[in-house]
Amino acid sequence: MASSDLAGDGISLAFFELLWKKAEDESSPLKLRLPDTVLISHGVPSQYFFTSTKQCKDGNPVILRKRKQNVTLDNIFDNFCRKSSTGSHVKEGEHEVVAYFIASADCTSRFRRKSVGNTGDDIEVNEADNIADNGYSAPDNSDDAQCDIEYFDRDGLRRFLQGGGRNNQTGILQRFIKPSGGGTHNSLIQAIWTPNLCLMERRRTKQCLHDTRFGLYERTVTFEGPDAHSISKPIRGTVLGNKVKGICNDVAHHVSEVAAGASLRKSRTGITDTGKLARMVVYFKVDVNEDIWLLFTSSLRLDGTTPDHHLTKFSSPWNVHEDCRNSVDSAVHVPAVGAPLNIGTIVKLGPAIKLNPNPNHNPTKVLKNE
Repeated sequence: MASSDLAGDGISLAFFELLWKKAEDESSPLKLRLPDTVLISHGVPSQYFFTSTKQCKDGNPVILRKRKQNVTLDNIFDNFCRKSSTGSHVKEGEHEVVAYFIASADCTSRFRRKSVGNTGDDIEVNEADNIADNGYSAPDNSDDAQCDIEYFDRDGLRRFLQGGGRNNQTGILQRFIKPSGGGTHNSLIQAIWTPNLCLMERRRTKQCLHDTRFGLYERTVTFEGPDAHSISKPIRGTVLGNKVKGICNDVAHHVSEVAAGASLRKSRTGITDTGKLARMVVYFKVDVNEDIWLLFTSSLRLDGTTPDHHLTKFSSPWNVHEDCRNSVDSAVHVPAVGAPLNIGTIVKLGPAIKLNPNPNHNPTKVLKNE
């Protein structure tokens, strides 16, 4: 596997496949909890990863992949909704969050360019990109990669899967895990990992997940939303911190070994485009049973490689404008050689999402964030 398939900023689809694969020198697969995760490529579900404890004799969790014939829209919807209603004493409601979709950086930039084109700017978008117009506004002038995130309740997930909301989008659809602390407040842990250092921060929502006086996003956003809607919570003691660091170490070793083995098999002369996973920003969640789940990464760096999968390639310095018009898949982030890890917030709410901190006291009104 080429380093450009893994290293870079944004959601890496290759990362999930590497987690699932078994390294040649490993006697057993990686023991890790991963929520049901569907990789979506241009609107089509391609792979479905999930966690099982039945495949190991010792009962440890392992990541499995569903057969291609079982990766259907109906199965995805049924599995996500069924699993979100089990394994917890927390009450369920019609407007409870069950899943979220994180678009790739390329997909997000296409949405933004489409919106700019609709406002009359001199930017053309290939009409073959049949992207639903969800009211996205023009992008800012930042060079940082960004991945938009959408949360879904049951009706929202149904519309996304069956109503065309996924048209031509690329990213991951992931099942929502009930958080620790009784499942009342959503909480995520961000880990910035290197071989010699692991920095962690935990953020928790201010609003209760089941308080329908607030919209779906006000009850769920942590790192991806404004700081005013969540609070930073310390990770006390050493038990949780050591567990998260240990998972990061295991993941880095496993991904490096699998990627190196894949490149060796594909190369006639040996490993030509690989490097060990050297730095990453990864997000975790602790569930109601105090189990730790790996959710996704937002930035990855390999030793001795350039994260170039977000590079925009121009035919010449004089054709930059023309190439921008013709290259729909060009990305927005261009990391330099030896670029440091991007520890900024890459997974964010789209500009169409409007947050309202004020509660709604009308029980007949369902709050929406768009």
